[in-house]
Amino acid sequence: MITKYIYLTTFCCSLLVISCKKEIIVEKQNVQVNPGQKFIEDNFLTIVDTVAYSRGAFITTPSDSISYPKLSVKLFQRTNYIEELEEFTNSYFAKNKDLSVIFKDVIDKKEYSIVTLDSSFPKSIGKYYFFFNENEQDKTMKYAGRIDIENFKIYRNKAVLLLSKSVGKYGTTFIVFLIKENGTWKVYKKDVLLLS
Repeated sequence: MITKYIYLTTFCCSLLVISCKKEIIVEKQNVQVNPGQKFIEDNFLTIVDTVAYSRGAFITTPSDSISYPKLSVKLFQRTNYIEELEEFTNSYFAKNKDLSVIFKDVIDKKEYSIVTLDSSFPKSIGKYYFFFNENEQDKTMKYAGRIDIENFKIYRNKAVLLLSKSVGKYGTTFIVFLIKENGTWKVYKKDVLLLS
C-alpha cells in the first residue's frame, strides 16, 4: 500500500513538473518581438560600422589610432522622424536619381518606423557597450560617442535611415541605404548628409 502511494505521489509530481515546463515554453513562445528593434539589433555593426574600434571614437582625426577593447556608446533609445532633415534628404535624392529609382518603394512609403528600444535590447554588440541615460554610463570605458537613428523606413528587402554619430558638439549625419540579399542586410550605399 505504501509503495502504491509513493508511485502515485511520484507520478503526480512528475505531471506537475511537466505541466510547469510546458507553461514556461508556451510563455516563451508568446513573447512579442519588436521587429524594428530586432532589425537594429541584428544589423547594428552593419549600419554603424566598426571604425571606432581602431580610432576610439566616432569623430576622429587621422592620427587617432589607439585600439580599445570596449567602447562606451550613448544610444538614443528611440528612432524618431525629424521633419527638418527631410529637406536635406529630398535634396540628396534630387542629386542621386539612380538611388531614387532603386529605393523608390521605400521612399514612397508614407510611414516612418518609429522604434523604441526596450529593456531586451542587448547591453553590448561587438566592442560597443550601450547606455541610454548619462547615469548608466560606465566611466571606466573609453567614450566613443552618441548614436541616433532617425527617419527610418523599411519595406520588404530595402531600408533607408539617417545615422547620426557625434562626440560632444561635433557630429556627422549619414544617409544609409540597405538591401537584404540572401537573408543578410548589407549597406548598399552610405553617404554624408550633414556635418556639424
